[in-house]
Amino acid sequence: MYTVLVVDDDPLIRAIVTDILDTEQYRVFTAGDVAEGLRVLKSEEIDAILLDVILPGESGLEMVPKITRISPDSAVIIMTAFASTDSAIEAIQVGVDDFIKKPLQSEELLRSIIKAVYKKRLVIENRELNRKLEARLKKLELFKTVSSDISVTLNLRGLLEKVMESVKEALEAQACSVLLFDKTTGELTFEVVLGRKSEHVKSVRIKPGQGIAGWVFEHNEALLVSDVTKDKRFFRDVDKKTGFDSR
Repeated sequence: MYTVLVVDDDPLIRAIVTDILDTEQYRVFTAGDVAEGLRVLKSEEIDAILLDVILPGESGLEMVPKITRISPDSAVIIMTAFASTDSAIEAIQVGVDDFIKKPLQSEELLRSIIKAVYKKRLVIENRELNRKLEARLKKLELFKTVSSDISVTLNLRGLLEKVMESVKEALEAQACSVLLFDKTTGELTFEVVLGRKSEHVKSVRIKPGQGIAGWVFEHNEALLVSDVTKDKRFFRDVDKKTGFDSR
């Protein structure tokens, strides 16, 4: 079931379209002008917008960029009684997904909505696939950089610094660190620290089992914590000493 917004200053057109869409059990909202249509768009998730070209105040085509900013995943279909090649080209140029002529025919209207929504969802899927591909390429580039660092760096500290610089950049992190176990003291020490106030962190010592890092060391397991402030294992002394706000 699609949710459709009909923006047209003619109440008869709004009623006709609503009746047609009701037969398909669509959820329908209506508006008589651009301002009213935008208010609906800000409060509801809309799959498709049926938009008249000629509206009081701003035109339908002037509304399209505002729709894109508020609800970029909504399909936009222009309705007009004055269709021409020029107007169709203009509609496409501003980002309209389809273009139908008045008087409206129920089959054509329903077909246009389905086609426009399907087209929009393909765009969304492609955008998500591109995002995943870019993330994958970024990881591969990171692995390549790390592999190169390993092959040319013999010093452990130097290697860790190079690797963590790559990780910090890839994760877009504000700060990151590597802790190593000191067999002499039996404590975890900050071998590499990158980020704000890093010098203050290097003097901190953590016991095995203490804090999240200590838990990882003691249990020999990888751990991902989405918000340390909600984790009972979080060791707050580092933040207190540095003024950093770990999340």
